[in-house]
Amino acid sequence: SIGNLRNLKELYLFGNQLSGEIPSSVRNLKNLTRLNLSYNQLTGVIPPDICFIKNLHVYNNNLCPPYLYYCISQEDIDRQDTSNCP
Repeated sequence: SIGNLRNLKELYLFGNQLSGEIPSSVRNLKNLTRLNLSYNQLTGVIPPDICFIKNLHVYNNNLCPPYLYYCISQEDIDRQDTSNCP
């Protein structure tokens, strides 16, 4: 249902103990310019179709490679717990 918020410009969900994968419906938020999902327990990979978000922050999660270097910063990459990645 988050994909229905099409006029949303900024979304800060850091530190909320979110788990699971980043929902693919985020790609529907075409007006989103800032998304902070840091300090959660998100898993899986970063969906490439959300890389249009200019300020995407996902550090301190459990996201697995491959990482899209054009999508997130090296800091975001370095601060992933990959101990459960395949």
